[in-house]
Amino acid sequence: MSRDLSRWRSWAAVLLAVSPGWPGSGHAEQLASFSVHDPSKIVYDPDSNRYLVFWTGVGIPFATSPDKINWSRTNADVVFPVGHPQRADYWAPDMWDSRIHGKYLRFYSRSSFGSQTSSIRVVSAPSLTAPTWQLEGDVVTSNTGDPFNAIDPGVYYDETADRLWLSFGSFWTGIYIVEIDPRNPTQQLSGFTHLAGGRFNGSHPNNPTGQAGQNAIEGPFIFKRNDWYYLKAGGAKP
Repeated sequence: MSRDLSRWRSWAAVLLAVSPGWPGSGHAEQLASFSVHDPSKIVYDPDSNRYLVFWTGVGIPFATSPDKINWSRTNADVVFPVGHPQRADYWAPDMWDSRIHGKYLRFYSRSSFGSQTSSIRVVSAPSLTAPTWQLEGDVVTSNTGDPFNAIDPGVYYDETADRLWLSFGSFWTGIYIVEIDPRNPTQQLSGFTHLAGGRFNGSHPNNPTGQAGQNAIEGPFIFKRNDWYYLKAGGAKP
């Protein structure tokens, strides 16, 4: 935990959870009628008066709800429908739950199982009602030999300070965070700070053998409560 997102290096105690659901966290622990993998935050759309949640899958599937309890979806409920030039199998989408400088920003990752050749991209749209998503570009990329794997984005926006943070990571040396420009989210404003994890096979810090590691830690999520910032992530017991 930390009182300041710009000073992550100064602390080592992090809050970890093995489940993506957390009461009050905004994650989709109430989705019981169908299964989802790597759910995003639950996002409220004021234009259509409904809630949305997104998850891993071809085209980025999503479901809608009027009350966060009763959820519905069809096979057509995807961000990138059949025939869309950006349609592919994307992992772990996430987004902030309100507009940032007039746009909703959706982050998602592209990779393959066990690979470190990965990227986190961002698209934007002015509305969540019948949106047309505009590709902004890559935010973070990784390749074999890098310390981290650029998947599982988790976004946090400090509205008061107008600062945008992206946490990410899976296996390898664990979870990282980088500050990005809220007006141009493909632009990094800081270096990468290591937050948690780091048990892996291979040499430290660059891991040239490209091995993922023995102990899992992935799917970071940052939230604020009572003036403290908390990081939670999924992982296997040591």
